[in-house]
Amino acid sequence: MEVIKMEDEMKTEDEQTEEEMSTDELAESNHIMLNALIDLLVEKGVFTEGEFDKKLEEYEEDDDEEDEGENDDGSDEGAGAENPERAQSE
Repeated sequence: MEVIKMEDEMKTEDEQTEEEMSTDELAESNHIMLNALIDLLVEKGVFTEGEFDKKLEEYEEDDDEEDEGENDDGSDEGAGAENPERAQSE
């Protein structure tokens, strides 16, 4: 399990210490904070839950489209040395 160090932001600058946090703990913490932020923005009327869901779907669709254009190694499909003809035409 990978360990990520982060500053304890609740303490004053002099009291800040490094705290070890696993990737899972960091993901859980971010998930909780994101949910709290979304709930607060909905409660304050900044946007509705439906508007948020629609925007989230748009981002997921865009991400899926980007994933379709990449190889497993994250490189652009068909670009570069693997396909010099395509690289020249772009």
